Amino acid sequence: MKKNIFIVILIICLLSPLFSIYRTPEAGRYYFWLFSPELLSKGMGWGGIEKPSGIVINPASNAFIQNVKMEFSYGVAPGFWSTIHTNESFLTGKDAFFPFIANAGFVIPSRFGCFTGYFNYMNLSNQSFNDQFDYNMNNNDLGIGKIGAFYFGFSKDYNEHFAFGMDVNFKISYNPAHIIRNDSNNNEQVDESYNAFDVGGGLDFGFIFRPDWYVPFSKDKATPWGFQDFQFSIVLKELGKPLFNFNTPRSLRWFPTPFTVAVGLDFNILNTGSTNWKWLLDLSFPFFQNVVFALGTEVELFKFFVIRGSYTVDLEG
Repeated sequence: MKKNIFIVILIICLLSPLFSIYRTPEAGRYYFWLFSPELLSKGMGWGGIEKPSGIVINPASNAFIQNVKMEFSYGVAPGFWSTIHTNESFLTGKDAFFPFIANAGFVIPSRFGCFTGYFNYMNLSNQSFNDQFDYNMNNNDLGIGKIGAFYFGFSKDYNEHFAFGMDVNFKISYNPAHIIRNDSNNNEQVDESYNAFDVGGGLDFGFIFRPDWYVPFSKDKATPWGFQDFQFSIVLKELGKPLFNFNTPRSLRWFPTPFTVAVGLDFNILNTGSTNWKWLLDLSFPFFQNVVFALGTEVELFKFFVIRGSYTVDLEG
């Protein structure tokens, strides 16, 4: 019976992109990974990271932390800068500075569990917001605008093999660009019903399983090489109200994508204690309208230098 139910769910998930009611917003594929430099360098990994920013990906990722942690980061996005702006002002989105992202967070462990808070502010609203509001002039435009987000969550490790976490998040957004729509004659028109200001929020749930599996590459002698340090992750994201002021003529205004179900697996094939080689596999179903698969790897040398790489297959293209 369970096998039949699993097959039915799998068929629905695989066929759902063929009957999508809207195209997934492009920025939804980048948004969560912009919350810290480390997440941006990974670009995948539903197990999250054991830092305050890990709550954004998987609320359970901080459950195993034993000490107080603080995190601060700041970044600019000069690749999104447009030189065509004139008469710059905050309200029109033609800001006179590079787009930037600021983050701050904390993890406080206790005998009850770990409490995490994380704040993020993105000011990306000078991305190709020119006088004609011609969205298609810049393919780097994520259309995010200005978003402030706050996450507060709780996570608990019941033992060394299992952890659970949840968070509540609140988002406030001002996106000054109009949405371009096609009229009955297929001519582009500014949608005057577009509301630049919006608020949203929701709940996230995360689970992490760490089984004691170890398959050495050599059975004759001790070796750091082998399949080890397995971690399985399950995430239910954005159960709540998305933002409706996302700027794009090619998709619904919902952002980020509501109700995303995601699973992840990561494991090491080398672990010497200071150097390890990890592989990661991700599978997610954004609003059951798309299927996204990702494969990645990272090498950490002497707990000092990390090299990462990943590749994502998105069925929407």
